[in-house]
Amino acid sequence: MKIPPPPTLPLASPLSTPSSPIPPPSPPRFNMASTMKFPMFKGLRNEDPDQFWFVVRVVWEAQGVTDDNINKVTLVSALQDHALTWYIKHSNDNPNVGIMDIQAFLNR
Repeated sequence: MKIPPPPTLPLASPLSTPSSPIPPPSPPRFNMASTMKFPMFKGLRNEDPDQFWFVVRVVWEAQGVTDDNINKVTLVSALQDHALTWYIKHSNDNPNVGIMDIQAFLNR
């Protein structure tokens, strides 16, 4: 004679129990600042340094980063070609080159 297995009870989900209603997790919030990217700046004649500088400042503001050292790193990472070559040469001569020095270069 076979013994029948004991009856099983359905498992209660913590999300569905009436005594402790827990809302489902909300999807992560979209953070536009974290997805904003710096434009690349090559230092070509057809590029607008004022427009580049404007976008850079908007991204810094959106990201809420006010540390000049962090801003300098992100700014330098957006430089290419002639602009990056200038920065490398200039920073070798003056290791304390700052954001305002870079802005002055962009506007000449």
